[in-house]
Amino acid sequence: MKPLKLTLKNFGPYESEVIDFQKLDQVPVFLISGQTGSGKTTIFEALTFALYGESVTSDRPANSLQSDFAVDTEPTEVTLLFDHQGKQYEITRQPKQTLAKKRGTGDKTYAASAQLKVFDNANKVEDTTKLKEINIELEQLLQINRDQFSQIVLLPQGDFRRFLISDSEGKESVLRKLFKTQLYQNWGEQIKDQLREANSKSRGWKSTITDNLKGIQWLEKPADLADLGVESQVALLKDQQTQTEATGHQQRDALNKQRAAVQKQQTTIEQGVKHNQQLDELAKLEAQQTQLDSQAPAMATLQKTIATLTWVQTLKPKYDTLQQATASHQQTAQNIIAERTNKAKTETDLQALKTTQAELQKQAPTYAAKQQQVPLLEQQRPSFEKVAQLTATLTQAKVAATQAQKALTTITTQQQTVSDNLVKQQSVADQAAPLKLQEATLKQQQDKLAGYTRQGHALQQAAEQLTISNQQVTAKQTQLPESQAAVSSAEAQKDDLENQRLANHIAELAQQLKPGTPCPICGSVDHPSPALAVEGKTITKAALTTADKNVTMQRQRFTKLETEIDQLTQNLRTQQTAQNNAVTAFQNELADLDWLSIKTGLDLVGCLDSLQAMAKTVAEQMTNIQQQVAESERAAVQVTQLTEQQAELTKRMSTQQTGFNEAQQRVQTVTVQLTDAQAQLPADFKDLASLDAHLKALKQAIADFNQQQSDNQKSLVATQSALAASVSKLDVLTARQTELATQVTDLNNQLTTDLKTHFEGQADWDQFKALIAQVSTIPDKRQQIQAYNQQTASVRAQLETYRKMVSGDRVDVTTAKAQLQTLQTDLQRASDQLDATSKLYILNQKTLETIENATKAIRKQAHDLDELTLLSSTINGSGDAKLSLERYVLQQYLLEILDAANGHLQELSSGRYYLQLHEEAGTYAKNTGLELDVYDDNVGHTRSVHTLSGGESFIAALSLALALGEVIQNQAGGISIDALFIDEGFGSLDTDSLQTAMAALEHIEGDHRMIGIISHVAALKTQIPYQIQVTTQGQGKSRAKLVVPQ
Repeated sequence: MKPLKLTLKNFGPYESEVIDFQKLDQVPVFLISGQTGSGKTTIFEALTFALYGESVTSDRPANSLQSDFAVDTEPTEVTLLFDHQGKQYEITRQPKQTLAKKRGTGDKTYAASAQLKVFDNANKVEDTTKLKEINIELEQLLQINRDQFSQIVLLPQGDFRRFLISDSEGKESVLRKLFKTQLYQNWGEQIKDQLREANSKSRGWKSTITDNLKGIQWLEKPADLADLGVESQVALLKDQQTQTEATGHQQRDALNKQRAAVQKQQTTIEQGVKHNQQLDELAKLEAQQTQLDSQAPAMATLQKTIATLTWVQTLKPKYDTLQQATASHQQTAQNIIAERTNKAKTETDLQALKTTQAELQKQAPTYAAKQQQVPLLEQQRPSFEKVAQLTATLTQAKVAATQAQKALTTITTQQQTVSDNLVKQQSVADQAAPLKLQEATLKQQQDKLAGYTRQGHALQQAAEQLTISNQQVTAKQTQLPESQAAVSSAEAQKDDLENQRLANHIAELAQQLKPGTPCPICGSVDHPSPALAVEGKTITKAALTTADKNVTMQRQRFTKLETEIDQLTQNLRTQQTAQNNAVTAFQNELADLDWLSIKTGLDLVGCLDSLQAMAKTVAEQMTNIQQQVAESERAAVQVTQLTEQQAELTKRMSTQQTGFNEAQQRVQTVTVQLTDAQAQLPADFKDLASLDAHLKALKQAIADFNQQQSDNQKSLVATQSALAASVSKLDVLTARQTELATQVTDLNNQLTTDLKTHFEGQADWDQFKALIAQVSTIPDKRQQIQAYNQQTASVRAQLETYRKMVSGDRVDVTTAKAQLQTLQTDLQRASDQLDATSKLYILNQKTLETIENATKAIRKQAHDLDELTLLSSTINGSGDAKLSLERYVLQQYLLEILDAANGHLQELSSGRYYLQLHEEAGTYAKNTGLELDVYDDNVGHTRSVHTLSGGESFIAALSLALALGEVIQNQAGGISIDALFIDEGFGSLDTDSLQTAMAALEHIEGDHRMIGIISHVAALKTQIPYQIQVTTQGQGKSRAKLVVPQ
């Protein structure tokens, strides 16, 4: 894939830009230059967005790439024309964005869209706008995803230089992201978790055994319990459990016998209690029988009372009717009296109404005359209305004239104010051009100060790194005496072992001497003091071999430490010289700038302080100038607005003057009309209001009179009707009273006859009324008789039953209960003894089972724990090799990268350098497995990559970056990406290193790839003639200019 043309619209800082890469097709390398933040890397962002519809990183959404300055009618759009495998592809994309509606008002959010055109020999063979299909087709075409595209095409050179010199842990974090080996790390963590869990379980089981041994309840605690092991204590506990179980069986048999005796005594007591209760119940029944017999006469009297009340109950309806008729007769008499009173009042009211009627008829002719005056008075109203209307019109005309005069004065004042303000704002607006010139000058100074400050900080960091390197050298020099002492100690230990072994061998030979045999050393046949071997100090050949290896290892460590110190010291001198030269050049460059005013001789910190102070001063000046520019721009806008206002005010003043003249003429005309109308008014009334008041009062009096006549007539009719109704009602009430009197007399006579018959010739009304009140008690009295009869029958039946059941005297229950209490006390004592024995057995048995289960679990887990420990150590690299599984896998990837990188490095360094993995394990895991060395063919041995110079480290890092892209392309199916962008990485190179880097970049152009360098380093502008220059335009905008030498 090779880009041909890139078109940007409202994308990032680019408002409308076209970048034609075809003009750079035949050049070895081109430069994308510009100040930091101007939009250099945005060009690569646009390439990524065009191909994938996303930004370079996932944390930045595509719609955030829209320009801040874009108006809501202009969409953000990117078009990329690229060549791939003999065909040309044109992809146009728009992100999701909010724009003004195409029809109507308001905003609308438009979804992301795209269009893909495919050309074969200039003939369009495909044109699609389906977003999903476009994304799938492009990814299948390129065979890599967005992340892989970013890794292959955009090389952050500074990151690869850091990768080159980082330790294994740093390289691991980078390679893990590239090759997705997080799975291996996760495996290691899971194995660690399993091992921690297994160890925790093992410790838990051991703790369980210890805690349960402490919890054993001993019948007789052994005196040497603290000295006994787990198995011995368990054996003692098992013996005690057997003894405890036998004791429990004996106690259970005794308890059963005791429980049977208690049960037998309880049965005897229950039978005695039941016998005594039956005797008590028999006596109670006999007493009830005697009481019931004494109640028999009262029950007979109650039966007679019920018969009498039943007779009274038959007469009660007739008595109730008599009572109701008597009450109705009395009420009717009261109603007759009240109605007679009402009739007399109605007759009085009727006479009064007739009198009022006669008086109203006398007043009728007067009100008829008043009615005739109303039309005559109403005919005079138009003259008064005309005067009133003219008066109101005159008032309005005067108000309008006054308002017109005030408006005219206001407009005149406004016109003068606008004219004065226009002169003032025009003066401010004229300052815009010189102020913008000052602003541009200050912006250049700010950019230069920012560059110098970054350069100074980089020098500071380099100085700090030198201090750290110096500390490392000092630390390693401090280790030299210790390493030398370790060598001496190992050699002394080896000599001691050799001497010991010889002494033992001599002693062995001495033991083999026989009396009279000559000594092989001195030849004497006497052996007064033969050598003796030292007990327990037999020296084996393996021990000697180990000691010899230890000596060799300590010597190697000492030699390695000396070599490292020499290399670090040499590297430190080289870096210190380069640092001093860079600081001096930096100081001289600052001193040569007249506008910066930095004194000669300042150290690096002083230069940075001066730069910071100058940056603050320039920032303050920039803020002030920007405020003045903004004020000038606002003044220019106000000049236009004020000019328009002045023209509008002149027009309004002319219109207002005409209106004022017309208002004055109107006042004069209405004044003359009003004078004429007032001369024609009658003298009886002052004005229209007094005429209307008189008319209103006259009409109200006529209306009141007519209403009185109507009300009087209605009242007469109503009162006459009420009088007729009262006479009719009196007749009805009189007839009803006669009827009720007859009914009361008849009922009274009937009841009197019944009473005389019942009470033997006497009509005892008082006794009859008392009995009437008791009629409601008949059901209760009958219930009482029925209950008495039922109770009598029940008691007789129970007496017959108990007399057949009960015989003999009462039983002595108290003595039997005392005997039961004694038996129960013995039973409780036996039960407590059995409970104590059972609890002891259960508790110790549970403890025994817990200990045995924990012991079995520990034995079962031992083998698995050993295997898990070995597996965790192997996967996580905690063994002697210090190489985890993930780092081993990454080591294979790195070897593949190094194989590809060395092809480039051999070519770029003319066969001098060759990258390779460091073979030996480091002191710690973090510097083991992925450490890099470089073989230098000029000196014929391998050395650390840290010793490479700036230019050498650049070409080594560049080789790694190119190799990584190739490896990723190969893993993606061998796809071809014919473009390469190198982002920064040049700012820290000195002149010689920069030349080396440039030569390397030109040298790798043999595969016809388009190589672009993204950098703000000024020196590259003279080194690379073909450029895309990105410059800021203000207001967040930038332009990209293609520079092609003629």
